[in-house]
Amino acid sequence: MGQIREAVRSAAETIRAEAPECEQAGQLTDPVVDAMREAGVFRMTWSRAAGGPELDPLEQLDVLESLAAADGSAGWCGMINSDGGYMGGMLERPIAQEMYPSLDLPTSVIAAPTGTATAEGDGYRVSGRWAFGSGSTHCAWFFLGCLVFDGDELRIRADGTPETRILAVPAAEVTVLDTWHTTGLSATASNDVTVTNAFVPHARGFHLLDDGPIDPSPLYRWRWNFFINIGGVPLGVARAALENARDVTATKISMPAMTPIREDPTVQANFAMATALTESARAYLHDAVGTAWVTMQGGHEPSPEEWCAVRLATTHAFHSCKRAVTLLYEALGTTGVYRTSVLDRQFRDITTMSQHLVTQTKTYAAAGRGLLGLDPNAVAF
Repeated sequence: MGQIREAVRSAAETIRAEAPECEQAGQLTDPVVDAMREAGVFRMTWSRAAGGPELDPLEQLDVLESLAAADGSAGWCGMINSDGGYMGGMLERPIAQEMYPSLDLPTSVIAAPTGTATAEGDGYRVSGRWAFGSGSTHCAWFFLGCLVFDGDELRIRADGTPETRILAVPAAEVTVLDTWHTTGLSATASNDVTVTNAFVPHARGFHLLDDGPIDPSPLYRWRWNFFINIGGVPLGVARAALENARDVTATKISMPAMTPIREDPTVQANFAMATALTESARAYLHDAVGTAWVTMQGGHEPSPEEWCAVRLATTHAFHSCKRAVTLLYEALGTTGVYRTSVLDRQFRDITTMSQHLVTQTKTYAAAGRGLLGLDPNAVAF
């Protein structure tokens, strides 16, 4: 892990320098993608048995925090586009090796079953449209959620729910639509994507809820582990915002008093609160993830209580960091109002990423249900 984290830190200057151009282009530039690839970001979740570094969840959090501190969009794409190892761990090894001759190929995962997969021979004909394809402009593979059909008839499982399957489609058979015009994370290219009548072999997919991992690594012990590192991204953005605020306060003069802004009690209080929010969120998240990881290393899935803690700590990290960046934005007055301001981009990025399905504020209610012994009745619990 140290090698990848240090490589990310070495690449941070390039990533920061390219951030304005990435945002203008609505996607990561080639130098940024190349820097992430060379640092090993896209391969970090591949198991050692497959030739990868097999970074554990805590190590992944650290890598993504460092990456997001350089740029939120790069951190977000690093989190999503490193899912190749998680997806490959669900596939037979020869299939995964054929798909990934290099473990550095970036991957996009859209698990929501908004497409269709019609059974045909030893595979499926896949068509549909999917939203939020982060990294859409540079990914090699798209793992897409589909409803399974036999002809025109939707397959129904024994429990009465529709049958779904996540199927891998190569980028050459995916059309990227220019739909990602948003407040923040502008450079993630989280566009809608479409597929029309692509044939996907049965072996190039899996059922998220029913199928177990092929790779025996503890990293794939729990089906939702591909979300476990997401909290590193807001932590990185908040950490960078704190560093940025410290730099600003070193020279900015408060008007009309003509005194250093760092002597303003509001600035001091907001900086302290932002620090506490960020550091406490990191501590809680690392504790919850670390506890669940110990269980997985012991050969078991995390208990409902352990996973509920991970989900709660993750949501808490997003919204604590959002509050931290907001406090800094407010304290520094007009510093963040221009689009060219780094603080402006951090404020917009943290606002947008906090709207993600698994980190929205409604997750608190689902976690509360779990803590009170009820069914959380929510995705990824």
